[in-house]
Amino acid sequence: QKRHFFMNIRTKILVIFLLTSIPSISIVGMINYENAKNRITNDALEKLDGIASVQEKRIEESIERNFERLDGIKSRTQLRISLDQFNQNGNSEDMEKIQADIDDAKDSISDIDTVFIINPGGEVIFSTEKSIIGNAMSSEKIFVEGLTKNTMVFGSNILDNSPELCISGPLILDGQTLGVLVIKVDPRTLLDVSSDYTSLGDTGETFLAMRHGDGDALFITPLRFDENAILNRVILKEQTEVPITHALSTHEETLLSAIDYRGESVLAATRYIESNDWGLVVKIDKDE
Repeated sequence: QKRHFFMNIRTKILVIFLLTSIPSISIVGMINYENAKNRITNDALEKLDGIASVQEKRIEESIERNFERLDGIKSRTQLRISLDQFNQNGNSEDMEKIQADIDDAKDSISDIDTVFIINPGGEVIFSTEKSIIGNAMSSEKIFVEGLTKNTMVFGSNILDNSPELCISGPLILDGQTLGVLVIKVDPRTLLDVSSDYTSLGDTGETFLAMRHGDGDALFITPLRFDENAILNRVILKEQTEVPITHALSTHEETLLSAIDYRGESVLAATRYIESNDWGLVVKIDKDE
């Protein structure tokens, strides 16, 4: 009986100990879980932010490189002299010199697809792609802005709807604007950014969008889960929970709780490419 009595006492003590310890153990476990969760989340956000900085630099270097190519052609003195004389006299000798000059410019740089010149009235008067000579471009951004500054426009080719990148700027001689020089270049230097999933697991990606319409975001790179998004998929400016909206609002930040274009909860880092008014996002699904 004594032995049975002491066993009952020990059992009761053990039960009491467990009943009083379990809440404490649970609280400690929950604290440890939350700490681990926060640490993993912060590590993920730091990684996304670092990748965003790298991708931003790649894009800015690509933009700068293309502007340098444009400036290299614009700086050709003979091209500007011949164009000035052609604008005044329309003679065939200067016409041949200009055509030879832009043909040489195209051939000297491998990823330039087309070089053309728009006169001050907005008409294409010289081009390495003969089919566009005579086209009216007075309302196009590459002409309107290109009359006063170097400009980059991402759009679609009117013939096959493929993506194209146009860079334009004024041709100036002795303070007089003679026209606008435009080069079309291979857009892969930008598109390749979106296909680089290094350190981004199964759901992470980088993408770019430009401002569209009244301020909505129009994607200009393929998406990991929508390869046809280029110049087709739009995020409304009212969708403030979507990271690309933050980017186009010039906010450069990490987002702990955001919703991506698929409606999935994501972690994200945003950047604003001021020179082109583009938004950049690097994100990964929160579940992953």
